[in-house]
Amino acid sequence: MRDADHQIFEIPALFLQKGPTRVLLDPVAYHVPWAEGVVDLYLMPTYDDMASLYFEKGGWVIHYPLQPEPIETQSGNETKTLALSEKTINHVLDSIAQHAAPSF
Repeated sequence: MRDADHQIFEIPALFLQKGPTRVLLDPVAYHVPWAEGVVDLYLMPTYDDMASLYFEKGGWVIHYPLQPEPIETQSGNETKTLALSEKTINHVLDSIAQHAAPSF
């Protein structure tokens, strides 16, 4: 990543695990046209891109394609932008754990 002075630095990724489900929080970029920073959330070990976190207008938000409920008949997933909080990150991680194949 680069900081505001264009100095290059490395940020380690963060592994999170809930039961048998593991995810990787991976910093992507310091600056993109629509945000001041981007971090991706991947399902492990497959590196399936599950969500993206953006630093926009002074706060973090999470873009996550909410999984349809089994009884719903809609086609595709609806992507939501949610303010990042303990509640929303737990909701996203719970949803990933519920819909993902375990990564044994």
